[in-house]
Amino acid sequence: MEKFTKCLNEYSIYLNMQNTEISENHQLEIPVRSIDDSISIKVYDGIHFFFNLYIKNIYNSLNNKLFTLSYWKVLDIKLFMLSKLK
Repeated sequence: MEKFTKCLNEYSIYLNMQNTEISENHQLEIPVRSIDDSISIKVYDGIHFFFNLYIKNIYNSLNNKLFTLSYWKVLDIKLFMLSKLK
């Protein structure tokens, strides 16, 4: 029981240290991580999944737009969605 108590106590100390560090990071005016470090987008080559040329064109259009779009701009993907798959 003493080992378990010691383990819980050490874990509590660790959590308090993490809480303090996170609180300090939240108070900073400059972010700890940049937006580029926080997100990633992976584009898969899905050419072999296309049902027809129309869908392939939609995919290529979206793919091209993603590669040219600045990371801070919002993209309305409704323009690239089909209302129904055939």
